[in-house]
Formats: sequence, structure tokens, C-alpha cells
Amino acid sequence: MAALTLQDIKRNLLTGKPRRRFIIPGVLPAGPCLLFGASGSGKTGLAIRTAVTVAAGLQWAGRTVDKGCVLYVAGEDFDGVQDRIVAATQFLDLGGDLPLAVMEGSPVGLVSDTFRNEIEREAGILKALFDLPISLIVIDTLAACFGPKSQDDATAASEYMNNADKLARRLGCAVLSIHHTGKNENSGMRGSRVFFDRADSVIEAKRGRGKSFLQVEKMRNGPGGARFSFEIDGIDVPTSDSVISVQVVRQLFAMDAIETPSREEMKEKARQNDTAAAHGLLLGLAVDGKASRQAWQQACYSLWENKPNNDARKNAFSKALRKLAAEGAIFVSGDIVTVTVTENSAFSHGYRPTPDTVTVTVPVSPLMGGRGDGRYRPDAQEQKGSDRTDRDEEEKRDVRQGEALHRRAGGETPAEDYCGAGYGYTGTEG
Repeated sequence: MAALTLQDIKRNLLTGKPRRRFIIPGVLPAGPCLLFGASGSGKTGLAIRTAVTVAAGLQWAGRTVDKGCVLYVAGEDFDGVQDRIVAATQFLDLGGDLPLAVMEGSPVGLVSDTFRNEIEREAGILKALFDLPISLIVIDTLAACFGPKSQDDATAASEYMNNADKLARRLGCAVLSIHHTGKNENSGMRGSRVFFDRADSVIEAKRGRGKSFLQVEKMRNGPGGARFSFEIDGIDVPTSDSVISVQVVRQLFAMDAIETPSREEMKEKARQNDTAAAHGLLLGLAVDGKASRQAWQQACYSLWENKPNNDARKNAFSKALRKLAAEGAIFVSGDIVTVTVTENSAFSHGYRPTPDTVTVTVPVSPLMGGRGDGRYRPDAQEQKGSDRTDRDEEEKRDVRQGEALHRRAGGETPAEDYCGAGYGYTGTEG
């Protein structure tokens, strides 16, 4: 393809064929997208309901969709996906046919051009059958449709995302891959960072008490932060020999969006949160003006049990200690840590101690230099550990903790006020 000059680009924008930009505004752009969550978060059901909503041209949480054909690639639970699609259409009272088809995955996976060509061929047949453009291709799941290579390998992950991007650009549609979290559910998606970096949109699903939630974590060419809540309910679906209970997603509402902070802002906020927590624990442990550093450190480790490993906890404790010393909140001299507390302390967060000086006895340890000049000196091993790059997903979680969710109006047509991505299943949610 020849390079485009600025004049070519301007002419294409003004006089060329309009380019499809969004399938669901602010949620699903025409490009490679990811919907991820832990097992039971509702991600597969949401994908199915989204597929039915787009194929039928319904609203999605009050947002107008770009109606078109939908191809659902079921890499796992092929029969169960069909049950869920029927349940979603029944729940929405949709009669007649829809421009929606289901195909099985392939063992070669989307790391292979062969499977990409197969998907494109099936999409072409569907498009011709209904005389409608392809709006959405769902890959369920990324792991089942990846292929024989490792998802942790950046090269293999790039091959997968390259093929997803080619499908999206050639067909002018969204390619939505359903993905799992890692072993630590709070540390983001499984596998290589390439998945997040190459996606045009990344959406996280989380199961709550009574309600579940969606948040747009990334939007390449627009603001992220859009949030939604949804509920899961079961309906009966008749079959040739019995009636089966299948779950569906209902009551998908738009919520107040939050501004997505930059990576640097998230890191700084996480550091501030850890420092405030460590300082508060130190004050609470002081008895008669004295506390053990080991007890303080252990209390911090217990508080930070959701961090991915002990190195991360040690790193957080080290940084909090240094920051408190640098800000003058503590003064280290040999075995003694002197804590200066005032009501307007930046670290006191809810504590109301008297503005006196609290002396905390601390045994000599590698975390303290043991020199009588009041300066905190980490040892070489600790310094090396603390200088490592923090885990972005861990810090993002710390930033989000405690944020309240405020529901605002949303809606769906038809029937009551349902809206969203459909959910029906006969087994455990994937």
C-alpha cells in the first residue's frame, strides 16, 4: 500500500467512504477488544447478550448500537453457548431469525493465519445471507482459541492480536475476545502485556454482592472509565425432552463514569495509600510509647495480604518507611524510631492522637541503617527490590479500593428496562 500524504488523508476524511468507528459508543470500537474477568464474573453471558443485542439492533445500556451480523466463535462449551443464545433471545422476546451464527474454534488457534481466514470466510457467508455488514465477532475464549503457543509469550500474543486486528479492519467490525484473569484475580489479565497494549478497548467484569459490574479500563481513541452494573437471573428454556434452567443477564444500567488516572498517578496514589496505612498501624501498635518494628512490619504484611507476593509487601513497607522518614514523620536513631504526630499530619488519616512525640523502640534490622544520624538506610538487597517496577495492576487495584458506585439512568428496549449483553447458561459461568 502506498504511503498517504496529508492531502490524501484530508480528502479521505471529507469525501471518502465513512469509516465505522464504534459498534457500541464508548464501549466497543471497531477494532480488537477484550472483555476479561474472573470465573463467575458473567463475562461469557455478557458477550452473548451483547451479540444478541447488536444482531437485533437493540439499545445497550441506553446506547444505540450499530446493527449488523454477529459471528460467535465458541472455543469451549459449544452446546452451552447455543443454549445461552436461545435463552437471551427468549428473554428479550425476540421472534424470528437474527443475523447471528455460531462456529466452533480450531486447535491451530488465532495465532495462525489459517484460522483467521476460516473466520473471515464464515463471516462472508453470514454477511451475504442477511445482506448486512459484520458488526461483531466474539472469540470465546481467548485461551480456547489461542492455539498451541504460550499466552505469556509476547511474540505469540502479538500474532493473536495481529490477526484480531486484521479481522477488524478487513470487516470493519469489533473483534471481542473473552479472557480470564491470572491466578491473582486482582492483578489483571492472564498472559502477556501485549494483549492490553494492542487492544483498542479493554473491559473488566467483576462479580459483586447481588450486582455485578463492568468498567471500560481502556479506550484507545476516546475517554475510558465508562461503568455499568448488571444482574443475573435464571429462566426456563424448553427443549425436546425437558425444560432446562438457563441464566441471563438483565438490568444492565449505565453508571457514573470515573476519570481513568494515568499510570504515574496510580503509582503515586498507591504509594500514598500504603504510607498512610503503615503510619496508622505504627501509631496503633505503640504501647507506652514503644512498639516493635517486627510487629509493625508483620501488621503491614497482614494488611497487604492482597498484594501478589511477599516481595511486593516488603517493597511497600520499605517505601513507606523511607517516605515517612523523608517527610519528618519519623526519626531513626539506632534502635529507636521517634514518631512525630500532629492532627494535620498528611499521614494521620482518621487518627486523632495528641500532638506529642511518640517514641517507638525498634530493634536493629536490615531495614534500618543503625546509624545515629536519623537517616533511614536500606540495605543493598532491599534497595534493589524497591527500585523494581511496581506491578501496574496491583496499584490500579489499590487506587480503586473504596470508590463508591453511583448508579444513574440507563435503559434497554424492549421489555421492562433490561439492557445489555445476554447471559444464559446451564453450567458454571466462564
